[in-house]
Amino acid sequence: MRNNLETSIENFWQCIKVKSNDYTIKEETEKINIQREEFLKFIENSIQQSHEIRKYVSNLQLLIKSFSDQTISDDDYKNLESLLDDTKRNLTSAEMLRNQAKNVLDELVTIRNNLNKYKNDVQNDVSNIRSKTKDELDKVNEEINSSSTTLAVGSAAAGIGVLLTAISVALAPFTAGASIAIEAAVLGIIGGSAAIGGGTAVAIKEGINRPTRQAKSNDIKVKLEEEKNELTVIIDRMEEDLKSIIGTIGELVGYWENQSEIVSDLLKKVNETKDSGKVNNLLVRAIDKSLKELELDELYAKDFCVTIRGLLARDQTEFAVQFGSNQVWKKNLNISECIRSHLQQQYVNLDQGGACG
Repeated sequence: MRNNLETSIENFWQCIKVKSNDYTIKEETEKINIQREEFLKFIENSIQQSHEIRKYVSNLQLLIKSFSDQTISDDDYKNLESLLDDTKRNLTSAEMLRNQAKNVLDELVTIRNNLNKYKNDVQNDVSNIRSKTKDELDKVNEEINSSSTTLAVGSAAAGIGVLLTAISVALAPFTAGASIAIEAAVLGIIGGSAAIGGGTAVAIKEGINRPTRQAKSNDIKVKLEEEKNELTVIIDRMEEDLKSIIGTIGELVGYWENQSEIVSDLLKKVNETKDSGKVNNLLVRAIDKSLKELELDELYAKDFCVTIRGLLARDQTEFAVQFGSNQVWKKNLNISECIRSHLQQQYVNLDQGGACG
């Protein structure tokens, strides 16, 4: 389990250190970081609770062995009642840790599925990319569509101008004696000429700009193809890292399911002992078996918890250095500070010869 936990901590780092301007990648990376913090808190809680369970089983063993002739005195009964409460509390804690691990597991599976879907969508159609480049393409395409409309309007205006001029010239001979008619004809010629000039100018301007915009659009599309290839590589790597993390957390869910079963079995036998007023031989064997299993529990081993807590402390320090100025992750940094403060206190306890708990 040690190697898997070490690898998972490193894999989380690989995910949140991804550099990308893609909006979806940024959003999913922030979600991964939230689960990373939950995972770190879960590991610390797991180490502490593992010690609590082992301490409880040891105390239970000492109490049972202290019973004379396998009978329970009034004082022993009170001690047994106290340990029964400890059993229930440890069972609740084990179940909570199992659920905590499962929640992280479920969230990471959702994130991995989201990334996989996004990758497939982008591969099928590059226009599904969510990035500044795609925003730029949308803007240029909108300008191209707008220029097409403007070009059509300008050409129409020029056509109307030609028509007005022709009509004015044609009507001029029939209005030769009337000054008002002549003025109207002149205005018609002037208006028609202006319409021709204005409409033609607009049409020419849009006609000149259109190829430039189209060329820019094509260049952006090429850039989007490059982004698509980069995204495929990034998401493939993130999916691989998440797959490893999910596998490890799956093991931890199983670990706490097993711990829950151990404590649940002890709870049942302690209840039987309390109700009968005599030591249950099955309880004695169950305690011995549980102790042997816990002796092999890596989460209790001193060198293991020192190694893992060292990794956790380093992780929090690196996070503060790399993301301390990131406003989006300020909340996560505050969580990290709390964890690191706790870890530092644990090292003080170790230096003073205390248990790694």
